[in-house]
Amino acid sequence: MKANLLVFTLFGFVAGCSPAIDRSQIPGTYTAGSIEALEIRPNGSYRHVYAGSDGKSLAEEGQWEFEIVENRPNVVLQNFHCMLPGSESSGHGYFLTRATANWRGVRLWVDDDRGLFYEKK
Repeated sequence: MKANLLVFTLFGFVAGCSPAIDRSQIPGTYTAGSIEALEIRPNGSYRHVYAGSDGKSLAEEGQWEFEIVENRPNVVLQNFHCMLPGSESSGHGYFLTRATANWRGVRLWVDDDRGLFYEKK
């Protein structure tokens, strides 16, 4: 019985871990549903496009940086206007997203509690 518990505990620990992520894994195209796309380029720039069913649209470009904040990898988008439902920002500014990587790929998290993220294609 103790051996089964140990195996289960170890499996749960390994399955729950996400690999370390570094700056080289960040560039690429990310989507949030079918109406929002974020292209992060290796040169430190990004392009963000939103086309909502409500007629709202947005196209913007800016710079991004990879930073470790509180021992977690993050992507900081400069001059960014988030359009995800419930997370719309009132203006442009610095926008912090937590970067994670696992077997599904790379995600830039906007709101962990509500499950809002940009996912790399």
